[in-house]
Amino acid sequence: MWFAVSFGRTICCTAREMTGNRTRTRSISDWMGFAFYSVLAGMTLMKMPTFGILLMPTLALELFAALSFLIREPARASERTGRARATAYGGTLFVLVFLLVANNYFPNWVSPTRSATGLMAGVILWMAGSLWAAYSVWYLRHAFSIEPEARRLVTGGPYETARHPVYLGYFGQYSGMWLLFPTMQFAAALLIWFLLMADRMRNEERILSRTFPEYEQYRRRVAALGF
Repeated sequence: MWFAVSFGRTICCTAREMTGNRTRTRSISDWMGFAFYSVLAGMTLMKMPTFGILLMPTLALELFAALSFLIREPARASERTGRARATAYGGTLFVLVFLLVANNYFPNWVSPTRSATGLMAGVILWMAGSLWAAYSVWYLRHAFSIEPEARRLVTGGPYETARHPVYLGYFGQYSGMWLLFPTMQFAAALLIWFLLMADRMRNEERILSRTFPEYEQYRRRVAALGF
């Protein structure tokens, strides 16, 4: 019920924002981000008959991210270096590309676990991480971005627990996936992903510190990933 009411209200607000005298022209990046996450949501829906309710958190995350591109505020500052963009898009796409390549060409890279304990722990961790990431994206929706950009300083909700709660959710999600597919190749891919994310967090914090003087106090009070 909460999801339906909240999602409906946001769509109504989005429609009002995009019509009448208050119309704000959306940038190409807004529409590209919306299209990208909409395609991911569509792909997830196609898998729903097989995996059922297990994919609901992932679907919610992708829908929230897609909608965020249409309701987010204009960027006040941004980091446009090649390295910043590479780590931003690499952190977003690397694991997805790895899984796509492995599934189609190297299935031994994602061999499923034979451990009942690993299977149960993996599903629980994956679900918990996905739900937390979806909640964090929804809380950030007016300041959401892929590239390092500063729109507004968000410190409430999940951001009271971690400075990067979305990435904390991804960390839990991917850790759960590794328990489901515990191969050395997948572990290596996740290590590369984590290094990309570490640089991505540094880039984001650099632009936030330059834009919001109060960010440094927040940074000293809250850990990057909650630990």
